[in-house]
Amino acid sequence: MHLLLSRVPSIWKSLTAFCSQSQSQEYIKSVRNIEDSWCTLQDCSSTDDNESTIETSFDLSMKIKCDLNGTVKFEIPSRQSSTAVEQEPPAPKEALHHYRIFPDYGTDFLWFNVADPSYDPHDTYVDPSEVLSRMHPSVAQGYDSWVRAYNNNFKARCEDTQDYSANVFSTPSEYVAWLVTGYLLAWRIALDPRVGSVEYLPERVPYVLEKGKETAATVAFLEEQAMLLANPMSRS
Repeated sequence: MHLLLSRVPSIWKSLTAFCSQSQSQEYIKSVRNIEDSWCTLQDCSSTDDNESTIETSFDLSMKIKCDLNGTVKFEIPSRQSSTAVEQEPPAPKEALHHYRIFPDYGTDFLWFNVADPSYDPHDTYVDPSEVLSRMHPSVAQGYDSWVRAYNNNFKARCEDTQDYSANVFSTPSEYVAWLVTGYLLAWRIALDPRVGSVEYLPERVPYVLEKGKETAATVAFLEEQAMLLANPMSRS
């Protein structure tokens, strides 16, 4: 199954920012043919020239194919390995969990969304260790590192300086790399058979990742990050 995208060259700018930033390397196992980015820990010589790949360190592998007409296709990301829980049949629709991920300094960024069976408007907090323990251990490791990167930056650049108007990340490219990492982590969580959807809300615009309906969210998200790179003053 593929996610069909029209000609959207801007998506490559966002993916290149993710692949080329130094802080992204802990989340990447290998990259092939993402513009001028090349980071690999294994042999990728068998990959076709018109096929790009991103293999993350948190159990998510994605292929991006471009045909002669310039049409780009994202394959639905695959899990490289599954826990015993993830190999179980999907939960009934009414029992599926629905989460929101948004950065809030000092928290773990994970919350119940309105559609979740356990949703309580007065208590939406979710313990990530309970959710991510069902998945490959690398997912929790990647998620914890991603949250820690934001919290550490916020403390150093905003809290310690008492300048709460400061940007949490020092450059737009660094920020976009962090945002793309979060999107891919949200996508990995959404692949769990007990998860119905994950709403990723890094800023003002929500992106809902739901099995079989990821196309529009992925295009919109990557285009938004490309605009942020082109217009750094738009950073919130």
